[in-house]
Amino acid sequence: MLSIFRPLVSGSYNNPYVGVADKVPGDIRTSEALTRDVTVKPLHSHNDYWRKEPLFDALRAGCQSVEADVWYFEKEYKVERTETRSTRGQGPGGKHPDFKFSSGEVYVGHNQIYLKPQDTLNNLYLDPLFDLLSYANPTYVQGDGKVENSWHKSKNSVFYNSPETPLYFWLDIKTDPRATYNALKPHLKRFKDAGYLAYFDRASNKYVPGPMIVTLSGNIPLDVIENEEQSYVFVDAPLLHFHPESNQKDLEKYKRLSVVASGSLREILGDEYEISTRRGLYEYQPTVKSYLDAAHSYGLKTRIWEGVNWPLKVRRDHLDSLWRIGCDLLNVDDLYAASHTDL
Repeated sequence: MLSIFRPLVSGSYNNPYVGVADKVPGDIRTSEALTRDVTVKPLHSHNDYWRKEPLFDALRAGCQSVEADVWYFEKEYKVERTETRSTRGQGPGGKHPDFKFSSGEVYVGHNQIYLKPQDTLNNLYLDPLFDLLSYANPTYVQGDGKVENSWHKSKNSVFYNSPETPLYFWLDIKTDPRATYNALKPHLKRFKDAGYLAYFDRASNKYVPGPMIVTLSGNIPLDVIENEEQSYVFVDAPLLHFHPESNQKDLEKYKRLSVVASGSLREILGDEYEISTRRGLYEYQPTVKSYLDAAHSYGLKTRIWEGVNWPLKVRRDHLDSLWRIGCDLLNVDDLYAASHTDL
């Protein structure tokens, strides 16, 4: 078995470069140990990096989709913070450690203020994902030394009970689109070389499935991706553009660029959004459904974000309504509640 997590680092309290993956117990985990007896659910782990164990909490809950915000800086820089003061007699203050950020890394986090050098894309996501996929896709060698993979027609995903179900992995670009994409590509190369990524081949005009579907959102280098002969990343199609009055020619391109169309519930409902956060989504289902149906007509799956987290009964109503009208990936922050609730 492959060791997914590194052992707990002693003295980590004083080490500013110990990441989330270092702090979890040093047991051995594989796709089997992680997702066995887990039902895969159409849940999107929104801002997944906030969780105690990014990626792994989502997979344990059966989330089919995971999102990380990514940052890339072309120049190295250091973050310095002022000295803290003692509060409420709890001991002396001290200086926060300086953080140094490298130009060769892609970082994960919600806000540049709180980025940490240890929370790299490789550390939190790509390294464990590659290990999980590698464990689920072994090579079979017969006694005569012949490698036999002929029966294994497609790559397995990270889901033990549903190896044919791909993982949707979203990278929300927060920095310069071209520079960040150029920095991302070398990190994704090992997945591409191993055949783990779904892609679109423009020569044959065909979508080629894979166990992991990478979608870019946020600052998307659309013109660059449109001109690639083979695109191993997809773009987040703007769900707001998919409605009966839209220009079909403008939307046709997303058949070749996207797998999912997503949009903000606030933007879709406009002035009615605030009412929906109190009364629920029931009366607005036809409006939202028109966008979902339009995206589905182009062969795209759908996701709606900026929903409701509180009150809980309204949150439940929103998720229930979205599921009933055909939303494919339900955007969730509370994994436990979403994965243990029947809609």
